[in-house]
Amino acid sequence: MLIYEINLGIGIGSVRLGSSPPDVRAAMGVAPYRFNRRLAGHATDAWHGSAFQVNYQGYPPTVDFIELANSSEFRVHYKGIDVFATLASDLVARLSAEAPYDLHHRELGYTYFFPTIELSLWRQVMPESDDDPIGRFFGAVGLGIGGYFSGQRNDVGSNAAD
Repeated sequence: MLIYEINLGIGIGSVRLGSSPPDVRAAMGVAPYRFNRRLAGHATDAWHGSAFQVNYQGYPPTVDFIELANSSEFRVHYKGIDVFATLASDLVARLSAEAPYDLHHRELGYTYFFPTIELSLWRQVMPESDDDPIGRFFGAVGLGIGGYFSGQRNDVGSNAAD
């Protein structure tokens, strides 16, 4: 089973924030599926049935955001924690010990932004009770370049509000 490790400020797996599209494609080792994402400045590259997505911004284009969805093809770890196999409440508590999340986000509960570490977590639904299996785990994790979630970006045409 493939394991992609999140390295804050650096990247996920062998994909590095700030890398060029050719460098990302070489790091992944196989050609991507490419598609246009709303408000993105360049086509998004995707692998693993689009569960691993890389967005680019700027000229020349460089990686500004990496997003992984829960997939049977790989696992995502952060400091030894399996992101998609850890209860959402436990994962938020663990990350909150390192960095605060945005308490005022309009989708709080579904989405958790940790601006100081440029990390996001998302789930499609909230559990209706403690024993409800649906919504107890996150379905996606994202990592942005410095300023992606904290709002300190200086580039024009940013898709940080997506």
